[in-house]
Amino acid sequence: MLAHFALRGALLGLVLVVVVPVSGGMADTLRQCPKSSAGAVTQLFDRWNAALATGNPDAVTGLYADDAVLYPALSDRWLVGQDEIRTHFAKFLELHPQASVTMRAISTNCTTAEDIGTYVYRVTGRRKGTRMLIRGHYAIRYEFRAGDWRIVSQRISGAYRPLSSVGDLITKGATPVTTGRLSPVSLPR
Repeated sequence: MLAHFALRGALLGLVLVVVVPVSGGMADTLRQCPKSSAGAVTQLFDRWNAALATGNPDAVTGLYADDAVLYPALSDRWLVGQDEIRTHFAKFLELHPQASVTMRAISTNCTTAEDIGTYVYRVTGRRKGTRMLIRGHYAIRYEFRAGDWRIVSQRISGAYRPLSSVGDLITKGATPVTTGRLSPVSLPR
C-alpha cells in the first residue's frame, strides 16, 4: 500500500513538473522574447530623442507604457501615467531640448532593458535668444510589451548651467558593448 502511494505521488509530481513550465503566460513570453543588445537599447534612446525633436508631446508620450513612472529633473514629485507625463513634456518641449548621452551603462535580458548614464540637454535659456545646459544622470527602464519596447520608468536628475562651449560635451559615434550585465561605455570625445 505504501508503494502505491509513493508511485502515485511521484507520478503526480512528474505531471506538475511537466505542466507548470508550459502553462499560463510563460510559454507566450518565451515565444515573444525579442533580441536585445546594447545597440538596440541605444536606438531606443535615439528614438526617444528624435521624438523630443518633433516638439510633439504625443510623439514623446507614445513611447511610454500606460502605467509608466517619470521623475523629471528639477521636480519634487513622480509623474504616473501617460496623462501626467504628457503634461510634463508639453511644457518641457517649449525649451526645444536636444539631448546627448555622455556616458552610459546598458543591461538587457529577454523582456527588459536598462539604460543608465549621464547626459547633457541643450535647452532654450531663461532670457530670449540664449541657450542653457542641463547636465545630470538618468536611468531608463524599458519593457517589451504588446510587440514593442516601452519606457516603464525614467528618472532624470539635473541642474541648469549657462551655455558656454558645448563642442566637447556633445558626443557622437558611440559603440556600446554589453555582456548582459551593466557595462560602462565610454563615448569618444
